[in-house]
Amino acid sequence: HDWRTLLYVLLPLSVCVVTIQESSNFGYYSNVYEGLLFMMAFFAIPSMIASRMVNDRVTKVRGTLGVMGCSPMAYFVGNFIGDWLLFSVTLAGVYVDFLFNGYDHVSVYLALPAFGAQLITFSYVASFLFTTPRQALMYTPAMIVGLWFTPAILITVTEMVLADFFDV
Repeated sequence: HDWRTLLYVLLPLSVCVVTIQESSNFGYYSNVYEGLLFMMAFFAIPSMIASRMVNDRVTKVRGTLGVMGCSPMAYFVGNFIGDWLLFSVTLAGVYVDFLFNGYDHVSVYLALPAFGAQLITFSYVASFLFTTPRQALMYTPAMIVGLWFTPAILITVTEMVLADFFDV
């Protein structure tokens, strides 16, 4: 899985570097531009993590660890630490880029570690929905797109229904 690890670290880092350097060209819309590119930078990461977890389940690695006396919690905590370390490499690169380009949004500095934990946790939960690693690679991005648009659709439909019901 070396290409996935390389992609896991370099894709978000490269997109974030370009985003910070080019965001000043968009003026008023620079925050929207930055947000969209940051989302796209991390778009493929959950599918790569989920496919690895599904592969471990299909090849019965967790069962082997159970026979050796390890608890399932040790498996998940070990994987989480490994994934967090990979995410930390990307995070450190993004922070260095922020510092060199004078990016001073403190909330982003604080939110990125929480985002990493959320991203990894989502990947683990999503991995239980698939039976093959290929399914996880293909359908996890579709789930993410659904999570992006479902709230907006639900809010719009709810407002339309309530407006008709209450004649607002």
